Amino acid sequence: MGLPGILLALWILTLKEPVRRERPGVKADADKASIPDTNRFMLSKWRAYGSLFFGFAVLGMVINVYQIWGVQYFVRVLEMPLGEAGTRVSITEECDISGVTLEAVLRLRLGVPLLPMRHETQPAWLFR
Repeated sequence: MGLPGILLALWILTLKEPVRRERPGVKADADKASIPDTNRFMLSKWRAYGSLFFGFAVLGMVINVYQIWGVQYFVRVLEMPLGEAGTRVSITEECDISGVTLEAVLRLRLGVPLLPMRHETQPAWLFR
Protein backbone atom coordinates (compact mmCIF):
# COMPACT_ATOMS: atom_id res chain seq x y z
CA MET A 1 0.00 0.00 0.00
CA GLY A 2 2.83 2.38 0.73
CA LEU A 3 2.19 6.02 1.56
CA PRO A 4 -1.58 6.00 0.78
CA GLY A 5 -2.07 3.09 3.19
CA ILE A 6 -0.12 4.82 5.93
CA LEU A 7 -2.10 8.04 5.41
CA LEU A 8 -5.37 6.12 5.51
CA ALA A 9 -4.33 4.35 8.73
CA LEU A 10 -3.41 7.68 10.34
CA TRP A 11 -6.73 9.20 9.25
CA ILE A 12 -8.67 6.24 10.70
CA LEU A 13 -6.94 6.78 14.05
CA THR A 14 -8.55 10.26 14.21
CA LEU A 15 -12.10 8.93 13.78
CA LYS A 16 -14.28 8.76 16.86
CA GLU A 17 -16.36 5.70 17.57
CA PRO A 18 -20.09 6.44 17.25
CA VAL A 19 -22.26 6.56 20.34
CA ARG A 20 -23.89 3.19 20.88
CA ARG A 21 -27.64 3.10 21.07
CA GLU A 22 -29.89 0.38 22.36
CA ARG A 23 -31.65 -1.58 19.67
CA PRO A 24 -34.99 -3.31 20.09
CA GLY A 25 -34.62 -7.01 20.73
CA VAL A 26 -30.98 -6.80 21.78
CA LYS A 27 -29.96 -7.58 25.34
CA ALA A 28 -28.48 -4.71 27.35
CA ASP A 29 -25.38 -6.84 27.96
CA ALA A 30 -24.90 -7.56 24.25
CA ASP A 31 -21.26 -6.55 24.49
CA LYS A 32 -20.74 -9.46 26.91
CA ALA A 33 -21.84 -12.12 24.43
CA SER A 34 -19.47 -15.06 24.45
CA ILE A 35 -17.93 -16.76 21.45
CA PRO A 36 -20.17 -19.83 21.87
CA ASP A 37 -23.22 -17.49 21.90
CA THR A 38 -21.98 -15.90 18.70
CA ASN A 39 -21.39 -19.30 17.11
CA ARG A 40 -24.88 -20.47 18.08
CA PHE A 41 -26.39 -17.32 16.58
CA MET A 42 -24.45 -17.72 13.34
CA LEU A 43 -25.39 -21.41 13.11
CA SER A 44 -29.05 -20.50 13.62
CA LYS A 45 -28.73 -18.21 10.57
CA TRP A 46 -26.56 -20.64 8.64
CA ARG A 47 -28.20 -19.97 5.29
CA ALA A 48 -27.39 -16.27 5.34
CA TYR A 49 -23.89 -16.65 6.78
CA GLY A 50 -23.10 -19.68 4.64
CA SER A 51 -24.11 -17.74 1.54
CA LEU A 52 -21.90 -14.84 2.59
CA PHE A 53 -18.89 -17.02 3.35
CA PHE A 54 -19.29 -18.98 0.12
CA GLY A 55 -19.81 -15.81 -1.91
CA PHE A 56 -16.74 -14.09 -0.50
CA ALA A 57 -14.65 -17.24 -1.02
CA VAL A 58 -15.66 -17.33 -4.70
CA LEU A 59 -15.07 -13.58 -5.00
CA GLY A 60 -11.60 -14.02 -3.54
CA MET A 61 -10.89 -16.74 -6.08
CA VAL A 62 -12.05 -14.53 -8.96
CA ILE A 63 -9.94 -11.60 -7.76
CA ASN A 64 -6.87 -13.80 -7.35
CA VAL A 65 -7.29 -15.29 -10.82
CA TYR A 66 -7.70 -11.81 -12.31
CA GLN A 67 -4.58 -10.56 -10.52
CA ILE A 68 -2.52 -13.58 -11.59
CA TRP A 69 -3.75 -14.09 -15.15
CA GLY A 70 -5.28 -10.74 -16.12
CA VAL A 71 -2.03 -9.15 -17.20
CA GLN A 72 -0.96 -12.23 -19.16
CA TYR A 73 -4.34 -12.37 -20.89
CA PHE A 74 -3.99 -8.76 -22.02
CA VAL A 75 -0.43 -9.39 -23.21
CA ARG A 76 -0.96 -12.75 -24.95
CA VAL A 77 -4.48 -12.50 -26.34
CA LEU A 78 -4.97 -8.77 -26.84
CA GLU A 79 -1.29 -8.18 -27.72
CA MET A 80 -1.05 -5.27 -25.29
CA PRO A 81 2.36 -4.08 -24.04
CA LEU A 82 3.23 -5.46 -20.59
CA GLY A 83 3.36 -2.03 -18.92
CA GLU A 84 -0.05 -1.00 -20.25
CA ALA A 85 -1.58 -4.34 -19.27
CA GLY A 86 -0.26 -4.03 -15.71
CA THR A 87 -1.52 -0.46 -15.50
CA ARG A 88 -5.00 -1.48 -16.66
CA VAL A 89 -5.25 -4.31 -14.15
CA SER A 90 -4.10 -2.07 -11.28
CA ILE A 91 -6.46 0.76 -12.29
CA THR A 92 -9.35 -1.72 -12.41
CA GLU A 93 -8.58 -2.92 -8.89
CA GLU A 94 -8.18 0.62 -7.53
CA CYS A 95 -11.50 1.65 -9.08
CA ASP A 96 -13.15 -1.36 -7.46
CA ILE A 97 -11.83 -0.46 -4.00
CA SER A 98 -12.64 3.24 -4.45
CA GLY A 99 -16.12 2.45 -5.76
CA VAL A 100 -17.04 0.33 -2.76
CA THR A 101 -15.75 3.01 -0.38
CA LEU A 102 -17.54 5.79 -2.27
CA GLU A 103 -20.79 3.81 -2.21
CA ALA A 104 -20.59 3.43 1.57
CA VAL A 105 -19.88 7.14 2.04
CA LEU A 106 -22.74 8.16 -0.25
CA ARG A 107 -25.18 5.77 1.42
CA LEU A 108 -24.31 7.18 4.83
CA ARG A 109 -24.65 10.76 3.61
CA LEU A 110 -27.98 10.08 1.90
CA GLY A 111 -29.36 8.11 4.84
CA VAL A 112 -29.64 4.88 2.86
CA PRO A 113 -28.91 1.80 5.03
CA LEU A 114 -25.65 0.02 4.30
CA LEU A 115 -27.31 -3.35 4.69
CA PRO A 116 -30.54 -3.53 2.70
CA MET A 117 -33.67 -4.69 4.45
CA ARG A 118 -35.56 -7.68 3.15
CA HIS A 119 -37.68 -6.90 0.13
CA GLU A 120 -40.59 -9.02 -1.03
CA THR A 121 -38.64 -10.06 -4.14
CA GLN A 122 -35.79 -11.50 -2.07
CA PRO A 123 -35.97 -15.10 -0.89
CA ALA A 124 -37.36 -15.36 2.63
CA TRP A 125 -35.12 -18.32 3.54
CA LEU A 126 -32.07 -16.06 3.41
CA PHE A 127 -33.35 -13.88 6.27
CA ARG A 128 -34.56 -16.57 8.69
